Amino acid sequence: MSELLPSVRDHLADADLLDGYRVLMYRWTDSEGTPTIVFTRSGTGGASDYLVQRPDVRIVLVTGSASDVRAGEVRMHHILRYLRHSYKAAGVLHFQPMSGVIGPSYLENGRGVFELNIRCLTDDQ
Repeated sequence: MSELLPSVRDHLADADLLDGYRVLMYRWTDSEGTPTIVFTRSGTGGASDYLVQRPDVRIVLVTGSASDVRAGEVRMHHILRYLRHSYKAAGVLHFQPMSGVIGPSYLENGRGVFELNIRCLTDDQ
């Protein structure tokens, strides 16, 4: 299994940006009221060659409640700024945000959902 998602997760955890959130990989099953961050591969990516691969990682943040939407948005913007500033980590040569923070969209219970797509330049995917 790829080490890309754990590398991205660990990079953000080292900056305390995942504190207070349940962290999951690849899939999410709703747990009412639990703030969650999910890391998945997006299935997209730029042209790759034998030296550098460019897989994309999708970061999804689900707030714990409808009243936490603003805090979730602020957290995602902190993550975006951090990846722009601290743009490489163990296993990743460069993080390249592909857009700004997307969202919020809302679940039926009013919880906010935010997304961020990051291209990761790596040499081992």
